[in-house]
Amino acid sequence: MALRIDFILDPSGERRTLGFVSANDTDEDRLIALFDRIGETGQLLGATTQGETDGGLLSAADAEATYAELAALDIDSAPETHWMAVILSAVDQSHASGLDLICDTRFDQAGTIDDGAEEWVTGWSS
Repeated sequence: MALRIDFILDPSGERRTLGFVSANDTDEDRLIALFDRIGETGQLLGATTQGETDGGLLSAADAEATYAELAALDIDSAPETHWMAVILSAVDQSHASGLDLICDTRFDQAGTIDDGAEEWVTGWSS
């Protein structure tokens, strides 16, 4: 399967997408491993669960401390460094705006078969 996680500011109604990280079938395990490593810090738990995070991924009140903790992780390979830059940008924007951060996580439904629009490529955007 492939994986895409969109980071969204949620001001209770009008939502703003901040960016995304995605991985194709080959790189999916690397993206999951990055979020497992982030999860070991106690941060952004639930980001790799299918669907939208229920109740928010990160409270804006916790964003500054979360940013510091995540920025301290030693990430030095691509595409992980690019994914982490998007994640840090989303956390920083949550702090700056005072709005909670949620995510929308989608796995394609085709497994290793190319499923067109449902098949994500390895990428990132913020």
